[in-house]
Amino acid sequence: SAHQEALQRDYPALYELATKLAGLPACVNKLKALGGGLQVHPAVMVAVYPERAAEYVLHKDSYAPKDNDPATGATRRLTVLAYLNEWQEGDGGELRLHEDAGDQPVPRRFETVAPTAGKIVLFDSPRVWHAVNPALRGSRWAVTLWVH
Repeated sequence: SAHQEALQRDYPALYELATKLAGLPACVNKLKALGGGLQVHPAVMVAVYPERAAEYVLHKDSYAPKDNDPATGATRRLTVLAYLNEWQEGDGGELRLHEDAGDQPVPRRFETVAPTAGKIVLFDSPRVWHAVNPALRGSRWAVTLWVH
């Protein structure tokens, strides 16, 4: 379509990212992971987190089966994050993937993921507790896509 051609011409990196992400459910389904039958949600969240102005507290992207309301993300099965900005040590905005004990997070036990441009992170939406540190220098740019 004309829109796709314009996107590909004007924003080639974003077009390439969108194309790769759109094919993700088919790849996961071939692996028979997460029970199969995955679909990409029609909306993608592009977020800019201003310097020292935003962070995400410890949470999960789906609380299924306790919560079964699609409006709150209950049908999310896989979270896909793609980072768009150049990043250096000390910039902040890191993703923290926390260990859990049963169905509760362990606040002080986590792996840190730097939001480096081009990095893509995938995790199980109803199982992985995570948080995002505030950006300390410059804004943090990320694309989030949920697979249902």
